Amino acid sequence: MKLASQCFLFALASVPLISASPLAPRALTCGVEQCLSNGTFYGCSATRPDCICKQDQSRVDEYLIDIKPCLGNTGVGGCTEGGWYEFKRILKDVCEHFGKIADL
Repeated sequence: MKLASQCFLFALASVPLISASPLAPRALTCGVEQCLSNGTFYGCSATRPDCICKQDQSRVDEYLIDIKPCLGNTGVGGCTEGGWYEFKRILKDVCEHFGKIADL
């Protein structure tokens, strides 16, 4: 029984690692597209961290400056605290993969 429980916990812990690749296209949440005119940033959808994080670090910094006042502490459009945390985590992880820093 103990071995079965350990196997289940290992399998459960492994699931996010398998499915949460930083390269997988993901859309950011929290209404970030409302923070930018036309919902775009230098040709990237404001909700696509992979496109934004491929930009030069100065543009990533500009994106963060542009969206930060709009999002506040919990985001726009009723973003939950968990959603805001997930937004920041995804952006940070994807940008890190491309060698960029994205701390909000």
